Amino acid sequence: LVTCRVDNDCFLGHICLSNMCAIGCRANTDCSSSQICHEHSCRDPCALPATCGPNTQCNVVAHRVQCNCLPGFISHPNPHVGCVRQPITCSSNAQC
Repeated sequence: LVTCRVDNDCFLGHICLSNMCAIGCRANTDCSSSQICHEHSCRDPCALPATCGPNTQCNVVAHRVQCNCLPGFISHPNPHVGCVRQPITCSSNAQC
């Protein structure tokens, strides 16, 4: 274990936490472009709860989350809902 006072006291990819060098990050740029720095750890933001909502596909580009509706679904104005099923049009009751 390596003791430290600042991040520069640690090896590349490590940060100084509670005076000990540990693998971690301080900013998104410390992580790969498909990850974010979350609580001093590089993480896939799509794996975090409530990132995009239900019926969505989550992608990460340059540390930014992009949420898209799955086929057959459309955006819903409520961010907690995500995407809702696209309404179908029918010309008779038997089609609905």
